This record gives sequence, C-alpha cells and structure tokens, in this order.
Amino acid sequence: MRRVMAAVFVSSVLASASAYAGSLELRVGAFAPTADSRLFVDDEDLFDTRADDWQGLTGGLEYSWSTGRHTELGLHIDGFGTKLHTTDRHFRRASGGEIRQTLELHTAPLGMTFRYVFGGRHSRLRPYVGIGADVVYWEYQEYGAFRDPLTDDIVEHDEFFADGAVPALHFNLGLRIGITPDISLTAEGKYVAAGMEEMKDDWIGLDQEIDVSGSAFTVGVHVRF
Repeated sequence: MRRVMAAVFVSSVLASASAYAGSLELRVGAFAPTADSRLFVDDEDLFDTRADDWQGLTGGLEYSWSTGRHTELGLHIDGFGTKLHTTDRHFRRASGGEIRQTLELHTAPLGMTFRYVFGGRHSRLRPYVGIGADVVYWEYQEYGAFRDPLTDDIVEHDEFFADGAVPALHFNLGLRIGITPDISLTAEGKYVAAGMEEMKDDWIGLDQEIDVSGSAFTVGVHVRF
C-alpha cells in the first residue's frame, strides 16, 4: 500500500512538472543490499543465507529539470524486490525432510537528486556526480514451514510480515552517452545509505532491526524535452 501511495504521489508531481523543460529517464539494473543488520544476521544463522543472496533486479523512473548550466534537480522513484527459497539450517523433519520457507524483501526509494553534469549540452559523453535524499519504503516477509523454538513442533503455512519507511542519503556517479541531441544512454552507480529501523508488525517486541542500505548499478535511456 505504501509503495502504491508513493507511486501515485510521484505520478502527480511528474504530471505537474511536465509543464517545464526537463528530462525523463527510465533505468533498470541490479541492487545489492548490504544485508548488515540483526535481521540478516539471524537469517544467516537460521536459514544459511548470505549477503550476495539478496541481490536482485531494480528499476526506476526519474524526471529532472535544469537549475543551471551544469546542474539539475531530479525527482525519482525506484523499485527492488528479491525472493529467497530457504531451509532450516539446524533442524529437519522427523522423516528427514527439509523444513522449507521463503523470504522476501521489497524496497521503493522515493527521493530527489542534485547532479553536477560535466561537458556541454551537445557533448557526446557527459559524466556526472550526484547526491540526494530518499524515503525508502520497505516490506519484508517470511512464509512457509517453521520450527516452534518452544515446542520443537513444525508449524506449516505460517507467515511473518513487517513494513516501514526509513530516511536515507544516496550518492551517484554516472555517464550519459549521446545518441541524438536529445536522447542518451546512461550508466550509473549509486549507493543508498539508510538508517537502521526497528521492525514492528509480526516482529514487535523481538528487538529486531533491518537496514535497507545497498548499492545499485543501472543502465537506462535519458530523453530531454
């Protein structure tokens, strides 16, 4: 629901901004969470996951407008999601079968970026650097079969869910390659530094924390109006 609200908000702002000269970028690539919080440490212990396992596809949309000869301000929304099929690392069923479950993580950063773009308007290669701020909406869930730590019974078809929103800073480094005077291909690396957030919902009272920081690499198409 929060991601839907964010998408509606961005669509409304982009519609308003379209009255001004600017540019639109569509991008797709990969996002690698740092997976450096108590939640991911527990997942590694219980389900034998690794930080690399959480890597997945990301994509985004950004509208930007010029604020100077070499500077611009952009408004964006990105999305990321990944799903891991895991088994209990320490226990098995009485029959010897595995205790299987699925872990899912989704994020949707909504934010703004200030960029400094090198080169002239008609330069074919235009590197840039950027810095900005986000609100990262996130959802995490586990579902499947789990061992009850108090009784050692196996609970089938159980589910645990939590979501939230956390502030973040991001840093960009990228390159635009001109195809025509108004269309460019883009390649960008970005690091998102988010704050640690206490998980609530089905984790309330368990002193569990999640960190949705990570690195992204994307390629895209940039169109100037």
